[in-house]
Amino acid sequence: MKRIVVPTKSGADWKRLLAKPDLHWKPGKSAMSAAASWEAAGDRFPSEVSTALAASKDPDLAGQAERLKYLHDVLQLEEPLPDPIRYQLLHRTASAILTAQLFHAQVAIMLVQSFSPVERWRDDFVMFSQALGALPVSDAVVPVHRHNAPRLFVGWCTGDQRFREVDLRAAV
Repeated sequence: MKRIVVPTKSGADWKRLLAKPDLHWKPGKSAMSAAASWEAAGDRFPSEVSTALAASKDPDLAGQAERLKYLHDVLQLEEPLPDPIRYQLLHRTASAILTAQLFHAQVAIMLVQSFSPVERWRDDFVMFSQALGALPVSDAVVPVHRHNAPRLFVGWCTGDQRFREVDLRAAV
């Protein structure tokens, strides 16, 4: 059996994955409750899932240090990143590199498209880029010179503010 990972943008995206959506997609039912729980957790596990994994005491299930070391290796970092740097930046950049390698692409790009009117988290991006050895510029993509195969670029661009008001209803 193939493993398929389907990214979601909201809890409503989960409905289409159900065998009988009209039967199971209701408040109080486990399908909708699970979707709400996982979506609310963002890029992390729901707290009860993290607690259950940590309680197993198995290092393969709770190996955060090993995961961070792997990401540092993918990013070719000689020193650990400062603690304030967001895991999401680390993970997304490593994902861009790994995906480029998988498809034999010569270039990997990690681009933040921010729709924040006040450039929220821009300072975090700047700190991360500098830790990689890149000199970030607003609304530009810049090279990270330590990466050659694939070449790595990071960038920040400010999204068109009119899209902050758009309401796209779920297709299901």
